Amino acid sequence: MKLTIEYLQIHFAKYNEKYFYSKLPMPSFELMNTVSTLGCYCPPTKEHGHLIRMTEAYEEKERFFQKTLIHEMIHYYLNYIGDNDTGWARHHGNNFMREADRINKDSWRIRRLCFDNEMRMVRLIPTHVSFRVTTPFIVT
Repeated sequence: MKLTIEYLQIHFAKYNEKYFYSKLPMPSFELMNTVSTLGCYCPPTKEHGHLIRMTEAYEEKERFFQKTLIHEMIHYYLNYIGDNDTGWARHHGNNFMREADRINKDSWRIRRLCFDNEMRMVRLIPTHVSFRVTTPFIVT
């Protein structure tokens, strides 16, 4: 499946109602071309309101993208209600895990990071592959 902004908006509304008490205003969405970050939540700044970015570098079953979206929605929810974690675990601390555990009762298996076996199952879209030069070359 190929990820789109429309898909994210539809599923955001669905999960907002189901898991977040319909509290979250619709954020802006951006698609990224990164292979190292599946998604990120960006709190409001002077330049933008609430923003969720998700990678489009992979093709996978819908559940993979849905899990990533819900993961980022947990960050959004904690920020929105002012219940962010603090200290060394400020992104994936006790508050994050409390919300993940609540949602995981529906068999989502949302954690701090993607499991290795999940990442082995996704397919990198070839246009996003970067090549590394292993031998030096000389420019003349």
